[in-house]
Amino acid sequence: NVYKRQVFDRRLRRVDLGIHTVLYRFRVGVEDAAVDPDDQRAGYGFVGRMPRDGRIDIGSGNAATYVRIKRTKDPADVTNLTPDGSPFFGPFLPVFAERSIAEGDPVVVALDERKIVGLALMDRESGMGSLFASDDAVARVLMKRVRMRDFFADATIPGRILRAKEVDRFTILQLRDPKAVDYDSDIVRPMTADDLPAVVALTENVYRGRAAKFIESSFKAGDLGFVATSAGRIMGFGFATVVGTVARLHTLTVAPGDRSRGIGTQIMNARLSTLAALGVDRAIVEVSKQNAASLRIATRAGFAPVGETVYYSRNP
Repeated sequence: NVYKRQVFDRRLRRVDLGIHTVLYRFRVGVEDAAVDPDDQRAGYGFVGRMPRDGRIDIGSGNAATYVRIKRTKDPADVTNLTPDGSPFFGPFLPVFAERSIAEGDPVVVALDERKIVGLALMDRESGMGSLFASDDAVARVLMKRVRMRDFFADATIPGRILRAKEVDRFTILQLRDPKAVDYDSDIVRPMTADDLPAVVALTENVYRGRAAKFIESSFKAGDLGFVATSAGRIMGFGFATVVGTVARLHTLTVAPGDRSRGIGTQIMNARLSTLAALGVDRAIVEVSKQNAASLRIATRAGFAPVGETVYYSRNP
């Protein structure tokens, strides 16, 4: 196993760092599962006192603007918005918010008129948060509105303002104009509702934690899911979220006993072929820097690094 072992979480005494980070990134999903070894800001602001109406001033002079900070439980609050809260995940912020609201998780948005300039989420199933913000001032306020012990944030947000310890870094990789790639359709096929119990069982076995809500919400919300099977048994799976012409690949997972057989690459190729057929012109994926196998799968498929996200903890 390529990952380091650490005492990390009170609930999981000795855990695999890579596995732990994937399990607790389910809310926004990363492409960082255990797979085959051989398959393998520009804005700066000032936060003064928080007004009662939930607005803050950022910038100064002619560049000053008002940002409304709002805790929301209504999906209508995050529909038809212009995303601008992350250099990499912007198109997906409304999707992240809508799914969290649907699951009853805490959601706080930062709005400049109808533009999302920040988002904070807390996934109660995993106890992991996610922070996105296009301005440091917005990031500070969101961190106060959603208390997070363990969370992910874009690396563009300066770590010094988050008051947490960096645990791991994830590379964000991008592929322009995905093309159809050969894969074995006798092994990999689209995921169906009947597959969900087995997919959940595999996920919880590999990542050692609850995953039913995440897997089911990803499938039911329309993520493209693929499974690799052998004699009716699911060996692995992976998802892709599509928003317009942009896609995010996440949660590539292969059962321990089925690794080193090219299963991860087969699932990757099936997803890319589907994205090409849908006319997707850009795909992104996140992979822990410690996960050499998943990094190899992504780079062999043509993905190239474009940025980073950071996993932080206030109680590592």
